[in-house]
Amino acid sequence: MFDMGFTEVVLIGVVALVVIGPERLPGVAVTVGKYVGRLKRFMTNVRADVESELKTDEIRKLLAAQQEELSSLKDVVSEASKGLDVSGVAKSIDDSMSSALGELETEVTVEKEPTLEQSPAEPGVSLSGKNTTESDLSEASSGIMTEKNKDAS
Repeated sequence: MFDMGFTEVVLIGVVALVVIGPERLPGVAVTVGKYVGRLKRFMTNVRADVESELKTDEIRKLLAAQQEELSSLKDVVSEASKGLDVSGVAKSIDDSMSSALGELETEVTVEKEPTLEQSPAEPGVSLSGKNTTESDLSEASSGIMTEKNKDAS
């Protein structure tokens, strides 16, 4: 804070001892110490506030530069979009999406149609309307195997 050397502090102490006296010197030293501490804290706070304001100014400058760059990019994009026929592109995208969805829906409905013939290995709905289980399938396949063995003999 102040550029004071050891000799200057000793000289101030001797003058204070002579002027104030030895009885009141300790109380004055404590009071002066409190005020010096408050002054140091105040100076530290002021310095921090000034530094934060400088940082804020730097951030504002960076933000302004970014805003300028963004506006120039918007101008470039708007000029590029003026040269293109955006409505035609959007219409073709919509048409292709609707045709693809239509094809997908027809494929899904075709796959969901029940078939009358199902292999015994596929679980599903039998012709009687009951759901087949794995045990039903194993019984049916064992029955088929025994009929083949009877035919072979």
